[in-house]
Amino acid sequence: MPLGAAIAVALAPVTVSRISNGLSHEHADGRDRMNEICRVWPTPSVNVTSPRAIQGAITLRGVSDCLVESNSVYENRRMGILGAGFDDSVCQYNYRRKNGSTAASFHDCHGSKLLYNIVWDNLGMHANGLTVYWDSSDMLVEGNEVYNCNTCLTLSSSNITVRRNILDAHGAEACIAVWTGHPVKDVTIENNVLLHAGQGWRGGIYEDAGIEGCIIVTF
Repeated sequence: MPLGAAIAVALAPVTVSRISNGLSHEHADGRDRMNEICRVWPTPSVNVTSPRAIQGAITLRGVSDCLVESNSVYENRRMGILGAGFDDSVCQYNYRRKNGSTAASFHDCHGSKLLYNIVWDNLGMHANGLTVYWDSSDMLVEGNEVYNCNTCLTLSSSNITVRRNILDAHGAEACIAVWTGHPVKDVTIENNVLLHAGQGWRGGIYEDAGIEGCIIVTF
């Protein structure tokens, strides 16, 4: 069954590692996304390729009601997991280590959750830990652990809640960076553990001004 045409997709268990491309699922025409279900199951070893130039080892575009759970994604050239239009979905209990770009990046995503993921040693070009970017909204980032990445968590979205995460920058850059290239408002950051921000990153949080309704609670 072609990946792009499927209404329900189940990918067999794999470990996604040391490959240049990866597993990819994309809605055929970008419409009727609310009826689409994609499930990516736990990840010892497969070589799956895709022609897309910008992608992750696991790439999901234009999907909803999707579960990405208990995968091991490491030592890939590009992103670990990329979600673009990853709506009303959950990415949880995944382990990512030493990917060449950001470990998990979510763009234009709405109503989704990033829960209890673990990220280690993402230090390549623009290799952040977790990213919620580009007009995403109503996102929850909770219970994740990120260690030794360029920036542990980067945000450029609205209606985002970040709570009970452990973000350890290992002296590199910020624990959390909020960029306002896209509209940013109503960001709640509460009860996180922020450790070892790089020199000059006061309090472990950086923002380049212009955030509306940002709430920072306890750490």
